[in-house]
Amino acid sequence: MIAKLPRFITVGANKHKRRPGTIVATEFLIVNKYGNCQSPSNWSKRRYKPFMEQMSDYYAEKGIIIPVLTPHCLRHTRASIWLNEGRSPTAIAAQMGWSDLDMLSRVYGHRDIKQLRELLGM
Repeated sequence: MIAKLPRFITVGANKHKRRPGTIVATEFLIVNKYGNCQSPSNWSKRRYKPFMEQMSDYYAEKGIIIPVLTPHCLRHTRASIWLNEGRSPTAIAAQMGWSDLDMLSRVYGHRDIKQLRELLGM
């Protein structure tokens, strides 16, 4: 569904708890059939997890084991694959929404063990 949204909106605000919320770009939001924003946990529970379970079951019948991964695991995998392919760390950080390379080097900076052995001539 395509919904007309402003470029930025505030999410998570609660005036009773005096929580101001966070301003987010709407290009990264998933909306429901009424055009309202879905929370990441709602989308994950209603759409993503059933899809992953269906895919896992489908491939299990063919003897291929595909684990049910969380969206965070997929994000981590994507960053790791790009890094192991030798993609630009700056480009990876930008694509993942990080302002610098700190997160990439701390969390996603490990490399494939086979690739490390090749680089070290082992």
